[in-house]
Amino acid sequence: AGYYTLYAMPDDLLALQEAGIDVLTPPDRGLTGGQLGAPAALIGRREEVAALHSLLGRLRAGRPGLLMLLGAAGVGKTRLLNELIDQSTESRLRITAVGCRSLGDLQPLRVLAGAIYADMRRDLTVGNPLRAVERKALSDFVAGPGSAAPAHPGSALTQQQLVALLARLLRPADPRSGRLVVFDDAHLLSPVAIDTMRQVIAMIGDAPVGFLLAGRPVGALPQAVADPAATHTVTELDTDGVHDWLAAVWGRDPTGTEVAEVIGRTRGLPLRLCEIGVAASTPDDRSTGRPARPPDWLRPWLAAAAITSSGRDIDTDTVAQILGIDRQGTDHHAASAAAAHLIEAHSGVRFRHDTFRDDILDDLQTDPALARDLHRRAFDVLTARRQPLGRGDPALLVRIAQHASHAGPDLPPETVSAAYLDAARVEQGSFGFHAAAAWAERGLRLPCHPATRFGLLLILGDARHSAGDLPAAELAYRRGFEAASG
Repeated sequence: AGYYTLYAMPDDLLALQEAGIDVLTPPDRGLTGGQLGAPAALIGRREEVAALHSLLGRLRAGRPGLLMLLGAAGVGKTRLLNELIDQSTESRLRITAVGCRSLGDLQPLRVLAGAIYADMRRDLTVGNPLRAVERKALSDFVAGPGSAAPAHPGSALTQQQLVALLARLLRPADPRSGRLVVFDDAHLLSPVAIDTMRQVIAMIGDAPVGFLLAGRPVGALPQAVADPAATHTVTELDTDGVHDWLAAVWGRDPTGTEVAEVIGRTRGLPLRLCEIGVAASTPDDRSTGRPARPPDWLRPWLAAAAITSSGRDIDTDTVAQILGIDRQGTDHHAASAAAAHLIEAHSGVRFRHDTFRDDILDDLQTDPALARDLHRRAFDVLTARRQPLGRGDPALLVRIAQHASHAGPDLPPETVSAAYLDAARVEQGSFGFHAAAAWAERGLRLPCHPATRFGLLLILGDARHSAGDLPAAELAYRRGFEAASG
């Protein structure tokens, strides 16, 4: 692989780790989605499984493939993805699974690029596949801008470079092997990310690269795949499916009355069926398939966990800092939440399903004062961890801006607008031009220091220029010049 390649490999992986990319976990590890109370074997889903097999067949035959699974929360999409990943590991396919998050326009693609490059750099049998200019583009994309200076305008070429970089990373070096990219919670893909992926797929051409998107039928996702034959809707289990599920969990055949009663309580939604299994293994259980409401004293801990979690994963140290509790208190709260079947704590601490986190966030909206207080505390805790722009995880600055937004009047307007400016700079430096413009415009609506206003206008001009709206860019630059001139 060459002395320089081996020498530089640890530095490359360390830089990715500092940028928030998990370089220790293999990219083909299954997605977090196993549910307590679910049967070991997949129940039903014949059409969906056939579609997954067809996608694998195309990749094994050296052809590209595309499949989208749409369905409501808790219907079992992640379980299907893990089923596919388990089957794929038996072949020569290289798999990269990405859980989408609302942390920037191109966050899922940033994680994808970092994960694939980390996988390449861990392989000591090959050299660095990227040229120096490509490594620089990857560093800018994954780690964000390298200084506080805004990105240079005129990024149409830069956008093309990003598409070319992603296509180069995704195209298998060995034509006899394929690559499968899995996006879970794909409804969180922004329109910009979807458009970028379309361009990447077109540039990859006939290479054996497959894409599997799974998410709720909301936002831009339903229109992401043009071919209706490549889209499958995952629905609740029918009567036969519920019968087979209960038989597997209870260890006996349920009666028709029992099946009908369970369907009435759960509508055949696998997530709710799991809760039936957790509550009891007998038909006498009267569970509705939903966890019981937690006690009031536990609400702040759950709310702090929900607003700071990365997907389902809970950062208990951050939650403890927000609430000012010690390790013993953290363990007590986590144990109580686990006893209420809201989280699992046997291998890391995480919400048992996205819908449980969503329910907690919905409940938090009924208490605006608590919500503002928790977001302000989260802002303070995360701000203390921030590093100079260009170092550390750029998504942290987006998270800080999100908390500043929700904290509202509990933070000074200048503090909020400065946080928006940092988030706008991160987005602009990572090709998220529309998100950069949105953050800048939000900051400009607030009273702020002239230097902050100048920075927001400059970023707004860069973002508009990058998106091809030259008149709007010129207007923003002119306003910035006027702000700088006093």
